[in-house]
Amino acid sequence: MKKEIFIHFAFLVSLFIFVSIIRKYLSFSFWPFWAGGIIGTLLPDIDHILS
Repeated sequence: MKKEIFIHFAFLVSLFIFVSIIRKYLSFSFWPFWAGGIIGTLLPDIDHILS
């Protein structure tokens, strides 16, 4: 399970850094973009743990 969580967050960070640089989302006003990505990554993992 730890390896799966690490893989999810590694892809999240790499994809979001890439998108942020390309789309110029580097200001603090785009924090919902990052928060949504983190929540969206956590929800399937939490569901997997609970079921």
